[in-house]
This record gives sequence, structure tokens and C-alpha cells, in this order.
Amino acid sequence: MDLIKNCDRYKNDPDSVHELANLIIEERKYDESQQLELEKIREKSKLDLEIARIRANDKDNNTEVNCNDSFSVDSLIKSIRTLTVKIPDKPEGWSFFFLSLERAFAAKSVTDKFKPEILLNLLGEKAANIIIYLKDEDLKNYDKIKSIILQEFEPTPQSCLENFKKATQQNCESHVQFASRLTTNWEYYLKLRNVSNFEVLKQLIVSDKIFSTLDKETASHISVRQADKWFDPLTLGKEIDLFYSSRGKPLKIPLGKCKKSALLDGGSTSNFISQQCMNRLNLKREKINILVSGLNNSELTIKSRVNATIANRGNSYETNADFFVVLRITDMIPSQPFNVSLSNFSREKLADENFNIPRNIDLLLGAEIFYEIFLPGQTNLLNTKLIFQNTVFGYIASGSIPVSSENKPHCGLIKDNVDLEKTMRRFWEIENVEP
Repeated sequence: MDLIKNCDRYKNDPDSVHELANLIIEERKYDESQQLELEKIREKSKLDLEIARIRANDKDNNTEVNCNDSFSVDSLIKSIRTLTVKIPDKPEGWSFFFLSLERAFAAKSVTDKFKPEILLNLLGEKAANIIIYLKDEDLKNYDKIKSIILQEFEPTPQSCLENFKKATQQNCESHVQFASRLTTNWEYYLKLRNVSNFEVLKQLIVSDKIFSTLDKETASHISVRQADKWFDPLTLGKEIDLFYSSRGKPLKIPLGKCKKSALLDGGSTSNFISQQCMNRLNLKREKINILVSGLNNSELTIKSRVNATIANRGNSYETNADFFVVLRITDMIPSQPFNVSLSNFSREKLADENFNIPRNIDLLLGAEIFYEIFLPGQTNLLNTKLIFQNTVFGYIASGSIPVSSENKPHCGLIKDNVDLEKTMRRFWEIENVEP
């Protein structure tokens, strides 16, 4: 381009040079489009020749079809096309296509002799990619053509599973059709995984669940190791642990159930967990970027989230929830220890028997959980403003206590940070002498 701009003709008459360049570009585009059209015609001719050869080889055979009416091959192709779904655009659609095609074959009592020709006609331009893999004798073998198509276009088992999970009902699709499509896709996935009985199905579901929790690096390694097969849960677990050990990654073993301190906040729309608590529980974190606002419109950016299950001591209540990870939830609660007499109230009924001793808060349970844990029963402690409310965890303490202020010495330092630039400007102003 620089060479053209530097030539004398361009400098003298740039418009004519631009026009000439555009003309050359248009001619090249036209030549390329003509070449593409020619290639399509060649492929179509090649396909027609192959189909004609099939018909020529069978010209001495009886062409009757086992159905009530006698159809020619062309009319039979049109009839099958009407009963079959369109050629799929996505890999996961081929299983549904062949299911509908074979149902149409059964409905019209099509013999094995005509199935290959009908299938190649339905494929249209896609047949050109298939024929190059077929030998002459395979052109009459429907099962061979089908297997080549599936090898060429079918999805991997993992992508098939992901497509099943993400499937949504289409606008032109009824719920019955949607259910049929999902069923077909799921059965096709099980076929790819060679699931033959319920026991194998259980192991596959567990293995898929484990695989879905892996990070990208580990998942990629396991996919290579599995190849076309899949690991049962125990083998998969061993492979993951070996990979972690080889890369020096720590084996994150959940601690199971352990007792943690929680603060109930019915005004919070989210649940929170301290970073220290998350690390102790070895919870798997998910990276996020969410802005959370609080008191006085203060804002905090949340970088990670975890999922955990909370339960009471008797396991009569259990719920799963997401928690935003923060460095610290609040100061110790209560702020200082206080004495309380529970002569008329048993400590065994309390959710926290040491509620009057300051401790760090591990969790904050928001409105999502707050209102579902309450049970009938509320007790006021005599001569105090404490209220004990019954919950699935036991009685929880709420209210206020009188705080005595003690005379404690305080020491402080106040320092004025003077701007160096302002100081220097003042210095030069003082030194400035007018003439």
C-alpha cells in the first residue's frame, strides 16, 4: 500500500488509482465466488454420480418396497424427508435425527437396500464429506454410512452432557417435544458412556459430579487420561489425588461438621463467612466480582464465594447456602464479658452456652436463612433486657445489657502532615523581592 501511495501516478491522480484498485478487488472477489460455485457443482455432480452408480448396480433387482403402496425411490425419499427432522446444525442433534429417520424407515417399511440411497439424499452437500471415507462396497451399507457420520459430526460425551444441562425449550417447541428431545439426548449420552445397568449409571452420575467440581487444569488432565472412556468414582479420585501430588498442590480434605459461631441478621440479603473460617474448613472458593453495600452506603468488593451446608446438632435441620467471603465479619460479640444468672433457664437449651463470653464471629446468616429457623417459644430474662428466642439450633440470645464505663488511661498522638509542595511555595514567596 505504501508503494502505491509513493508512486507518481497516485500523487497526480489518486482517485483513478483508487478506482482501479477497487475494480481489481471486485474482480478477484467475483473470481473467488465463481470458483466456490464451481466447487459446489463438482461436489453435487460427484454425489449424483455415486447415487446413479448405486441405482445402476441395482437396476436388475426388484425395486418393490414392502408397504401398502408401491413407491418409486424419488417419491419414497420425499416421503421419508417429510417424516424426518431436518439435518442438524449442532453435533448433539444427530442422535435425534437418526432416531426420527429410523422411525420413518419402520413406518414406511423401507428395506435395507434403499436406506443408504435415502440417507445420502437427505444429507445433501454434507454427503460429499462422507463419501471420501467410504469404499465402493460401503455405499450400500446403511450402518457403515451412519457410523462414519457419527464419527465425523457427533459430540464428545462431555460436550453432550453439557448441552443436556444447558438445554432450554425452544420457542416453536411444545413441552412434549422438549421432553422427547431431552430424553433422546440423555439416552444418547448414556449410549456414548456404554451404560448398561443401574449400577453403572450410579457410578457415572457420581463421577460426573466429581468432574464438574474440578478446576480447568485438572479437568483437562483427567480428560486426556480418560480418553474415550470414563473413570469410576474411586479411580477418578485416585487420579485427581495423584495429579495434585505431582503438581505439589495441597489435598483439600473437608473437615466435615464442626461447630462455628454465627450472627443472625434479618436485614442482610446475603450470607457471609470469614476468610479464616473458610480456610479452616477447606472450602472450595469460586472467583467472583460483586459490589456489596452496607451501613452509610459503604461499599465492599467481594472477590470469592463458597458453598456450604449448615445443620443443627441433632441433624433435624440442614440447609445449603452460598456465602460471600470477607476478611472479617465484625468485632468480637459481645464486646466484653458479662455475668448473667440463668437459674430459671437451662443452659442445655441454648444454641450457645457461652453466649456471654466474647468470641470471633465466623458466619453471618442473612434473611435467606433468618426467618426459616425460628420456632415457637420466647423467654425474657428477669431484670434484664435479654430475650431468648427458640430456633432449630436452640434458644438464641438477643437484646442489650448495661455497659459500665471504666476509667482507663488513653494516650494519643496528633500529627499534622504538611504538604511539602505548599511549604516550598511559601518559602519562595517569602524570598521573592520586588524590584
